[in-house]
Amino acid sequence: MLAALEAVDYVVVFDEATPHALLNELKPDVLVKGGTYAHDEIVGWEVVEAYGGTVKPLTLVDGISTTRIVQGLRGEAPVPRPHWSLVTSEGENKIVDPLPKIDRKAG
Repeated sequence: MLAALEAVDYVVVFDEATPHALLNELKPDVLVKGGTYAHDEIVGWEVVEAYGGTVKPLTLVDGISTTRIVQGLRGEAPVPRPHWSLVTSEGENKIVDPLPKIDRKAG
């Protein structure tokens, strides 16, 4: 699902306890983490900022959670239409719809 987002270049699964080695190798421009994390709680923030990258915790959106999205995809609940409010480099809030429309037929 993350790889389908237009703004996402790569999604990588790794086996290490932390993403430090991967971040040093890939050097992403932006490291994003869910809004339940403060900047200093995002593992690897110091690695990304050391080479000039940006670290962005997302804002929370009421009624939207990973659990709700998974329940919706399983057909256990309506699929929520999440949106994210990101702060641009100019300091402006930008609302982003991260998911493509899901057309799920019963069957």
